[in-house]
Amino acid sequence: MGRVNSALLAAVGIPALLCAAGGSAYAGSVTEAGETVGLALGAPLPEGWYFVDTASYISRSNKPDVEAVVNIPVIAWSTPWDAFGGHVEAYAAFPQDILNVGGHYSSGFYNPALLIGEAWDFGNGVSFSNFVGGYAPMKANGLATNNWVFNERAAISYTANDWNITAHVIYGIVGTDVVTHLHDTPDYLNYDLTFVKSFGKWSFGPVGYGSTDTSTYRGYTQQSQFALGGLVGYNFGPVNFQIYMTHDLTETGYTGEDTRAFLRWVVPLFAAEPAPPPVAPPAAPIAAPPPPPPAPHVEAQRQFQVFFDFDKSDITDAAAKVILAAAQSAKEGNIVQITVTGHTDTVGSAKYNQALSERRASAVKSALVSDGLAGGEITTVGVGKTGLLVPTADGVREPQNRRAEIVLQ
Repeated sequence: MGRVNSALLAAVGIPALLCAAGGSAYAGSVTEAGETVGLALGAPLPEGWYFVDTASYISRSNKPDVEAVVNIPVIAWSTPWDAFGGHVEAYAAFPQDILNVGGHYSSGFYNPALLIGEAWDFGNGVSFSNFVGGYAPMKANGLATNNWVFNERAAISYTANDWNITAHVIYGIVGTDVVTHLHDTPDYLNYDLTFVKSFGKWSFGPVGYGSTDTSTYRGYTQQSQFALGGLVGYNFGPVNFQIYMTHDLTETGYTGEDTRAFLRWVVPLFAAEPAPPPVAPPAAPIAAPPPPPPAPHVEAQRQFQVFFDFDKSDITDAAAKVILAAAQSAKEGNIVQITVTGHTDTVGSAKYNQALSERRASAVKSALVSDGLAGGEITTVGVGKTGLLVPTADGVREPQNRRAEIVLQ
């Protein structure tokens, strides 16, 4: 789902009481199992602010029956800073819950969370992130835990070739109740799994998650579960939507299997604005390369420009026509070498844009091979946000700079 969805997460989860069948069966995970499914959490975000909302409906046939509606709004900030080779980011969440246990309803806000960490782009579509933070204690009529909770999260993602393959591990250490000073909630380990492929604006794939208590206390039976399901997503442009549904394959201690349905939307609030104004208009025509001799017509058949949507490496219908024309020209002429050079605009870090430019060059090469050219004759190069067709300040979404150049030799 692009640069925006590549690294966003829903930062907190369902309160302890949801995982109760009644009586003393309280679950330890204040982090909702499955809340980060579908997101490539290892990948760094472009600089800016983002809003993510993950809503879910949970049903468990039990004695008593348990139902809940959970809404987790998150504000994500991708800072302008890098440290230790990674990009610094922060997330804050203020979740709400409506809970029905055997006909008894309660609702309200529960434990807010703050997480700070870094994401590293290792190239070739591989990235890793690590965040630390926690949940604040809160008394909310049983909807929240009145404990401080330390939370650490680590994710590894593969996002090349329109894949999102992500494993995300979440570990929580729960303190004692701030009033009673009793240890009444166990520590926990959650893991969310994503295996999704994008096809244009659509994305599909299987997803899963698991959770388990890692400690216990007097009178408490440890709980665990593992669920599988499927995800469908659609990219509307600035706003991305995902829907996924899961069902428990195994559970221990819950006395009932969960069925969960999730709905998520991601909205970029704004990207970093450039400090200086754009360059003067006369610079734009100077940047366009003049048609080389001897004949503009001949040169036009040997050099082609393919343009991309913001933060995308997908081949659009218009781009596919240009690539087909380049392939036909290569077949008709005496062509021995083809070079594809990927470019980006100036939004985001140099490291991220370098990887995006390489993905764009690779996508064009794949399309040329599909149109009948030999892959061994095609060389791909990514130059990130250098070599701009239209010079701009940093942070400018210039469509003419989101391109790949095909040169036939």
